[in-house]
Amino acid sequence: MKKIEEEIDKTVAELYGITDEELKEIRKCLMILKEGEIPEEEEEGEEEQQIVLPKKDIEINVNPLLIEENKQQELTVSVQNNTDKPIKDVKLEVKLKSKSLLTKTIKEIKPNDLVSLKFTVPKLKSGEYELEIHFSSQNVKFKELRKLFVKEKRKKVKKAGGSLDDELERLLR
Repeated sequence: MKKIEEEIDKTVAELYGITDEELKEIRKCLMILKEGEIPEEEEEGEEEQQIVLPKKDIEINVNPLLIEENKQQELTVSVQNNTDKPIKDVKLEVKLKSKSLLTKTIKEIKPNDLVSLKFTVPKLKSGEYELEIHFSSQNVKFKELRKLFVKEKRKKVKKAGGSLDDELERLLR
């Protein structure tokens, strides 16, 4: 089934003039939208494998990770406590290019509880950016990275009014 899906993807990519590299990026974006994060890339030459990570004690997600170009947008960072004990005095910071977008202290995250916080991302040009998420509590401290994808705005094509002869005459003037 996977081989058939890959063949369909390649055929559609050819029809739309999508390069192999662009197809790879599209697959990454779809995986992020579906699963929240993607495994790190393996070395060239090795076959891609699906890596299933064990459920973490503290799970962090950022949504959405695909945003529009040149538009200030709101994102949500979620922290899930997958332990059977509360996590106290949590400090959470989200950074983009060493600029802090969110710094928040949470008194307590109860067992199996989810805390969501909103923050605003400034206007960005199309491309990939790295979000740094710093988490610290009484006895846990770590940093996670998430790729933020900024899609290019499509330019609107102005449709010509009138007949083709009128348009040609206008262009020749």
